[in-house]
Amino acid sequence: MDISKESEATKPLYGVGGKDTDKSARACLLARKLSEAGVRLVQVTMGGWDHHGDKMHVRDLHATLLHRLGIDLTKLQHRHLGRDYRLTDVYGEVVKEIIA
Repeated sequence: MDISKESEATKPLYGVGGKDTDKSARACLLARKLSEAGVRLVQVTMGGWDHHGDKMHVRDLHATLLHRLGIDLTKLQHRHLGRDYRLTDVYGEVVKEIIA
């Protein structure tokens, strides 16, 4: 990505050139440029996209957070083309062990 047209004042604000921040800074600059160009959905992910080794799946975390907000996912479930969908896609269970 060409960031030569970015102002010298902007680059340090994102962390461009920093030992630990350059990669994420460039990714965030690209995301900004894509958003400004009209791209409707932009996601910046650092550290890879495959997080299957986590102890809790992100959908379970989302379900738990929604539960804490008072949202019952089972009531928001709908069926489409033979599949049951929820706000957390097709699955996601409340993890009661992490609720205080």
